[in-house]
This record gives sequence, structure tokens and C-alpha cells, in this order.
Amino acid sequence: MFEIKFVFFLKQRVIPFIHQKSRSSFYCGKLSPLLSLGLIYGSCTPHYDGELNRRPNFHSLIKNGQLPPGIGIDDGAAVLFEGQKIVEVVASRPQAKAYKVKLNNEEIVEEPISARYLGQ
Repeated sequence: MFEIKFVFFLKQRVIPFIHQKSRSSFYCGKLSPLLSLGLIYGSCTPHYDGELNRRPNFHSLIKNGQLPPGIGIDDGAAVLFEGQKIVEVVASRPQAKAYKVKLNNEEIVEEPISARYLGQ
């Protein structure tokens, strides 16, 4: 038996593996769903803290059912998965982290996932 490990980080390296990912539309400035290989269930968006409207637009897509619950990844953070499980978040910036984002009683809930800072 073999293990599947994935690390998702910085920019578009997330796209091929997550079931659905949000992407920016250059025409309207809003996020829209993007289908991918689906090796890991859920949705994902990078630049969670790096773009002004990224977080609220990701929340909106989850809240209205266009995206399943997922992960928001700050600029400079990376998420390591083993199978479907998040094993670790690492960061090249001291405050960078990731967030589990889900809907609970019609409200968006963010669960911060602390990152191990790779700097000094």
C-alpha cells in the first residue's frame, strides 16, 4: 500500500487536487468555482489574507451552496494532506495560517489552523 501526500501552497498549486477551488474572475473581480481532479474533497482558496475581497467572496460561495466547506490559505502558508486529512500547516511568514471554513446554522464559521513558521 502506498501513501498519498499533497502539499498545497502559494498561488495556483492548489488547483489540480482539491475537489473545487475558488478562482478570481478577471472580468468582474469576484470568485467563481473551478472544478479540479477531486483527489481531496472540499473547496480551497489561496490568498485568503492577501486580497481584499477573497475571504468574503469565499464565505459567500460556501454560504449559498456554490462551494462545499473548505480551506482558506493565507499568502505564505502551505497545507500538507495525507489522504483526506490535514497533517500540518507551515508558513514562510510568521502570521500566515490556514482556516477550515464551513457553514453552521446558516452562518460561516472559521476554524484557524496554526502554522509552523519555517523562518528563524
